[in-house]
Amino acid sequence: MPPIFIHTSDRMAFKTCRRAWFWASPLGLSLRPQRTSPSYWFGTGIHEALAAYYSNGTTPANNFAYYISAYGKELFSNSELSIEQEEQLHAFLLLGQGMLAHYVSYMNETGADTKYTALGTEIKFVVPILEGVYYAGKIDALFLDEKTGVIWIVEHKTTSQMREDDFYVFDEQCGSYIWALHQICKGRGFIDLDKEALRHKSFGGILYNELRKKVPAEPRILVSGQLSEAKNQDTTHTTYKNYLIRNGYNLDAYKDILAYLKTKPNTFFRRTFVRRNDTEIKALGHQIQIEASDMLQCSIPEHEYVRYPNPGYQAMNCLRCAFVGPCIATNDGIKDYAFSSLDYKSVKIDGEEWLRERIRG
Repeated sequence: MPPIFIHTSDRMAFKTCRRAWFWASPLGLSLRPQRTSPSYWFGTGIHEALAAYYSNGTTPANNFAYYISAYGKELFSNSELSIEQEEQLHAFLLLGQGMLAHYVSYMNETGADTKYTALGTEIKFVVPILEGVYYAGKIDALFLDEKTGVIWIVEHKTTSQMREDDFYVFDEQCGSYIWALHQICKGRGFIDLDKEALRHKSFGGILYNELRKKVPAEPRILVSGQLSEAKNQDTTHTTYKNYLIRNGYNLDAYKDILAYLKTKPNTFFRRTFVRRNDTEIKALGHQIQIEASDMLQCSIPEHEYVRYPNPGYQAMNCLRCAFVGPCIATNDGIKDYAFSSLDYKSVKIDGEEWLRERIRG
């Protein structure tokens, strides 16, 4: 029997909805949506650009431009792009390059990276959890604090708005990565990194490196010809000041807004450090083993009765699921449905298109 690999995405999907998990998981039917989520695709490009930046120092904005040109068509699954799709890719290019250029400028300005050495990026690992079953994952980066000798697991996050603190407390993905590294240091498992880099080091926890999907706005020009000094504008001190210099404005005339922006925290990036204690790490290891055992039971064809759906509160799980159509058909006892259809009303019966009637009254 070939080895079985379980990833964090598998664990999360399994606990969200067992039916959808079975259709998507390698342990089940291994189905995928025909089109990639734009948000996921964009985030992948940012991750790859940052990985190259921290591994070999190449300019992230240039790395992202290459990602757009090399993988842009994959977003739409087209060999030829329409004008609208070209425009969407161009908007992604401007946003990604602007975010990354600002990120490098901010890191250089604050010196936030000077205390760290990147031991590696995009680091793959495999840890045994049951006989023939392995927990596998990929760590965005490992940063060594040169002063303390502590290693931090780095997790890059692109987000429309910064997360609440509860996300960090309950995030199972990176917590499980600490458990995996502890196992590897004990000689159990494999990591795509020289183990000498981990020897005699302690793991501090997770460094969440969040990048907001927004570029600082340049100041608005008012009807009077002056620049807006509104305190609620979504910008930074550096962006505002550079605009003044580049366009020949008198800095003294805008000293008040510059002074205010200098005290305003940067809302475009945030680093959060989260530690996990030994009890929590050990519990995570047990939890992963239990979840893996449950997944294996659910993957057995005749165990369909344990692969029940889970709509969640107000059907929130269903609203972002690619398998809504097949799920409704399954509930109706229809077996000949079209997995490829993303229209929740549309399924196929005996090869014919059928529209499920929904009558409100």
